[in-house]
Amino acid sequence: MGQQADGVRLAGTSRIVDPWGEVLVEAGEDEGVTFCDIDTGVVAAARAEFPVLADRRLPSASPQTTTPTPQQEN
Repeated sequence: MGQQADGVRLAGTSRIVDPWGEVLVEAGEDEGVTFCDIDTGVVAAARAEFPVLADRRLPSASPQTTTPTPQQEN
């Protein structure tokens, strides 16, 4: 368990999951860092079978991911 500065408690047990939903590693409830080797062949196979990145709409997301110009801030 962790806690943010504003008092919100975090549940922990974060997971790293492969594209097919298999849990590769699960963190405990204590604070920490979890690492995992990722099979890039599995990722490539999933991306080939389900090309969801082709459906991205980057221009619609760009206002949320760019730094506003001075004119936009006013």
